[in-house]
Amino acid sequence: MDRRLQLPESQVQESALKHGLTIEEVILMWNTGTGETIIDDGEPPRYVRLAFDNALRPWEKAPLRLGHGTRYLGIHAMPARRSVIAKIHGRLQ
Repeated sequence: MDRRLQLPESQVQESALKHGLTIEEVILMWNTGTGETIIDDGEPPRYVRLAFDNALRPWEKAPLRLGHGTRYLGIHAMPARRSVIAKIHGRLQ
């Protein structure tokens, strides 16, 4: 069973687009991302996932999970920081 989060009912805030991605790119890269970790287990929970664009550059994506996982709000998308890559890589090992 694929335990990665998908964005079935998703919205993307403008803040996730400020690094030049489109809404479709944010959602596609979230759905095809390679690893994720929860970064805030508050309510609503916030996740970060490592994903790659068409040029194979790493990006970090972060949505809020709403409605018990039935809806996601993309709030963050930017070129991946080394600290995020290290955190996710550590969880994958």
